[in-house]
Amino acid sequence: MLTVMRLLYQECKLIHADLSEYNLLYYENKINVIDVSQSVEHDHPQALSFLQRDIKNINDFFKKKGVKVFS
Repeated sequence: MLTVMRLLYQECKLIHADLSEYNLLYYENKINVIDVSQSVEHDHPQALSFLQRDIKNINDFFKKKGVKVFS
């Protein structure tokens, strides 16, 4: 998941802005991100806030599943 988020940000210059477990599909050992229509570019005024929220949402989900996450 970390790689997916990093690619979205560094390669695509996008922040999902509504990322959670409900916007992830796991198929054939790959994570696919859906519902990206509301994504914002990395230079959007609220980009950092959206990114922090996305990270928190994903961390909270995986923590509940017993997965170790980065702080």
